[in-house]
Amino acid sequence: MTTPIYETTTFVFDNAEEVRAYNEGRSSKYLYSRYTNPTVVSVERKLAALDHAEAALTFSSGMGATATVLMAHVKAGDEVICAAAIYGGTLHLLHDLLANFGVTPRFVSLDDLANLDRVIGGKTRLVWFESPINPTLRCVDIRAVAAACRARGVLSVIDNTFASSMNQQPLALGVDLAMQSTTKYLNGHSDVTGGMVSGPAALVAPVEKARRLLGTVMDPHPAYALGRGLKTLPLRIERHNANARVVAEFLAGDRRVTHVYYPGLASHPITTSRGARCPASAA
Repeated sequence: MTTPIYETTTFVFDNAEEVRAYNEGRSSKYLYSRYTNPTVVSVERKLAALDHAEAALTFSSGMGATATVLMAHVKAGDEVICAAAIYGGTLHLLHDLLANFGVTPRFVSLDDLANLDRVIGGKTRLVWFESPINPTLRCVDIRAVAAACRARGVLSVIDNTFASSMNQQPLALGVDLAMQSTTKYLNGHSDVTGGMVSGPAALVAPVEKARRLLGTVMDPHPAYALGRGLKTLPLRIERHNANARVVAEFLAGDRRVTHVYYPGLASHPITTSRGARCPASAA
């Protein structure tokens, strides 16, 4: 059953006791769509199931998700280790904006990510990385990064946009939070701008609180469209992967082509020093 679009900004309470119950956290009713909305909650539950997560949140954009996660879990004086090979918006958010608020970004190579025990310092609070990396498709040993972070009490966050939930399940590999731009594969129709994050409820809760304050929640209309797009996600990704393999194999057989960057090929040259391999993601 499709959840309708709840366009309202504010919701009605029948009496003062319902308001009291809401404010005390004893009610599942809705108050204000900047906080959350039934249409938004519906697609968030689908996304949580897709990522095998306790909770998921949606945002007005992928950068809205990134900024909200960082502001929820990082404070002045903290260091954020970020892969230098990362989405440009994330790099500039850390370098050009959050650095102004006392957050120290440190951009490291993929070889450094493979040896995080030597990189994580006393002020490191969070490690942000991407795998496979757009557009080179270089891969990171996700399980190793997650384990190194957990051993030092540091949060690990992955941008899983390029693989999608269909090709890769980072939470199952030990990552604390998984972020995606829903603008890309999750929606799949080029008519939604949005972002999401999934993970354990205890780690998602501070992000939800920050989202209320920042106003980065997804609007009900794109939430509805995203729910529509998810219905065809398995079929679309299966076709993406099949097409990508055909193109990669064709190019690999062309003597005029010197390099083919596609993890589905045994000859794929871009791996980490530990030999991590990517899933067969769409090229």
